[in-house]
Amino acid sequence: MNIDMEQYDDCILVRNYNLFIDPDGLFYRINRINKSGIDHNVWALEYFKKINSIYESKHLSPAEVLIHKYGFLYYSHDMLVGKPIVKIANPIYYKKHVSDEELDSLFQVMLINNEDPFSVPMQMGYDNVYDYVALTDEKIYKKGL
Repeated sequence: MNIDMEQYDDCILVRNYNLFIDPDGLFYRINRINKSGIDHNVWALEYFKKINSIYESKHLSPAEVLIHKYGFLYYSHDMLVGKPIVKIANPIYYKKHVSDEELDSLFQVMLINNEDPFSVPMQMGYDNVYDYVALTDEKIYKKGL
């Protein structure tokens, strides 16, 4: 299994990929949209090894730890209908906020993938209980939550 741990700053190079976006707005390719392969949890475990961190959580998946504790943004797609799924850090857990750089990068990649960034709810939370926040909410883009 080939896991791409490279950072990308050009949205052209990550077109048609499911991604993580770090707080600085850099992209990490997980797998191609609508193709099987590694998932965000497998990639997150490899990332923890790369940064010499240990994944320990009874309640959060590896991807959720990367989102809520490290402030990464999750960008994926529903396999059945192909709609984007975006998950952002919920500040009640680790006081992390989605950054302007992450949102700028998200908007760039969604536009290049012919998606409307203003029609996708952002998900915060875990245990399949999410708060949905529209990207059109000014306080998200300007200040985080």
